[in-house]
Amino acid sequence: MLKPLLFTGICLSISAPSFANTDHAKKLIQTNCVSCHQADVYKRDNRKVKNLTSLATFVENCNTQTSAGWFPEDVDAVVKYLNANYYKFK
Repeated sequence: MLKPLLFTGICLSISAPSFANTDHAKKLIQTNCVSCHQADVYKRDNRKVKNLTSLATFVENCNTQTSAGWFPEDVDAVVKYLNANYYKFK
């Protein structure tokens, strides 16, 4: 009886983080980014970010320059969120 419960718990823990990371990334952006960047900065034609690597670099630079104190997984969540919603790099 314990094995099915354990398996269910593992399945839930595997599927839940994608939603949790999206919510987490949104909160990080709302708390730390919108004071300098409105959503239109991600949509402009002449944006500085040209690929996924440069997006990650820009996000990490903002983290460092603002002393936000994000962990690598926070930076990764924000990069994934911005890419999925604005940049669409492969």
